[in-house]
Amino acid sequence: MNISIADIPGPAFGIACAALALMFAVVRPRKIYAVGAARLFVRWGHSAVWLLLATWFFARSAIPSEANALWLLPLLAGFLYAAYLAALVAVTRPSRRQD
Repeated sequence: MNISIADIPGPAFGIACAALALMFAVVRPRKIYAVGAARLFVRWGHSAVWLLLATWFFARSAIPSEANALWLLPLLAGFLYAAYLAALVAVTRPSRRQD
């Protein structure tokens, strides 16, 4: 089943999402000092979101929509994006010093 949005086929959106994922994987954020999970989310979170969306577009074009769990991919992408934003805000927020 080939999906389309505004008469643009689904694989075209998949290619655009994959290109954005590659771009965000290559273009690094400026020097942000983070450790642990925050560093992982800030560095790779945005590109992982676009990769999940590209996977969803390609899979929806190839697999019939009845009785599958492909709707979990955009939901997972949304949760991953929320985690990315939370990590980005936590890392870039100026620390409050107790004087």
